[in-house]
Amino acid sequence: MSAVEKLFKDVLKNLNSGNIRNALYDLQTLKGMVPEDPRVYYYYGVCYQRQDEHAKAVENFKKTVELSSEPDPKLYMFLGSSYLQLKNYDRAIENLELAVEKGLKEPAIYYSLAIGYAQTGQKEKAVEVAEKGLELNPTDPDYKKLVEDMKKL
Repeated sequence: MSAVEKLFKDVLKNLNSGNIRNALYDLQTLKGMVPEDPRVYYYYGVCYQRQDEHAKAVENFKKTVELSSEPDPKLYMFLGSSYLQLKNYDRAIENLELAVEKGLKEPAIYYSLAIGYAQTGQKEKAVEVAEKGLELNPTDPDYKKLVEDMKKL
């Protein structure tokens, strides 16, 4: 295993154990070694998102998209989630819809989309995507409440 791959493995291990500081330290080293590897910026984005530094997360996720030939659809979900936290609802919706278009069927996408649509005054669309999320996760009480809340708008 190369030194680069070992460092990526360490980053993932640190992320999984919640040790963001060490993951960021390893990423700094990796950025110096392989500055054009999209995984560097992806993991930076994950670290910043977990630290609620969503502007930095967006910056790094966008760099990942730039450097990737075929970005993982989850990347758009993460981008949308960070934009949602930044209250940039139009960009959140744009990226979350892109994740769906690219085949991602995570219930969390529909939850976030419902909030984004509600915040932009698109009440019918908010109800529609909340119901899709409930279809994917029919026993989750949070989705049942979300659908009820969206219908009350």
